[in-house]
Amino acid sequence: MCMLVDVITRNAIWKGQDDFPYDSLSQDELEKWLNYIKNKCWWGSYFSRLTKEPIKKRDEALAEIHSAFFLEEIKGFVVKEREPKGANNKRGEFILSVGGIDIFCEVKSPGWESEIVKKEGINSSRLRQGKHLPFEVRWTGISEFIQGTVNNAYEKFSEDKANLLIIVDDFWVPLFHQPPVQRNLTLYNALYYQSRPASCQDPPSGCFTSSSFENLSGVLFLNIKEKNNQFEYQNQLCINAFAKMELPDALKNQLDVFQMT
Repeated sequence: MCMLVDVITRNAIWKGQDDFPYDSLSQDELEKWLNYIKNKCWWGSYFSRLTKEPIKKRDEALAEIHSAFFLEEIKGFVVKEREPKGANNKRGEFILSVGGIDIFCEVKSPGWESEIVKKEGINSSRLRQGKHLPFEVRWTGISEFIQGTVNNAYEKFSEDKANLLIIVDDFWVPLFHQPPVQRNLTLYNALYYQSRPASCQDPPSGCFTSSSFENLSGVLFLNIKEKNNQFEYQNQLCINAFAKMELPDALKNQLDVFQMT
């Protein structure tokens, strides 16, 4: 019985607007997340975000909980100090402690809405509809939106500590829904592609090809999918070789580090 899931759905202003919390298997996993934040004494601060905010804000809160749950409950690290202060008086999501090293973590959950705004503008009527419509076909390419997410988060990262950006996306075709070859190309183009100076047709260079984002140690992409009647947590860690502060090996050794093949 999913008691906490029931508490959330009974009090939610978005109830009936989408299929959340989906099937019984999803509810069981969500119950684990909610018990996790309750045990962390985070329930009170998340309750209003999960129930009294629009669907987009609800999903942002779930992305934060997903990230912390994965790192602490699945990978065994220590998550502490929620909403720590970063650079420019901006606050992140939490501090991740790995072998005595503290890592400032910021979670972003860019979605399909940003793709609509890019192509049709912020006043597009499509934004007032759900993500999936019958017979709708769209071209999608998310490398530029990953770059935009890095840009939007960067002001929070100070130069005197390791910083990790965590992305849990909901694009038209989410990163982990892409075939492995396409997913590798997406990450390469977003973070590691070096454009040719003489070519005006080249896409911009990736974020991790110079010291432009030297305060960001890496980007961790997360996803969860159903497999064999249980959930599998997927991750991909992209390292910034130009970062001032490196992520500890103890973290990298527990995650799937990106390598272009």
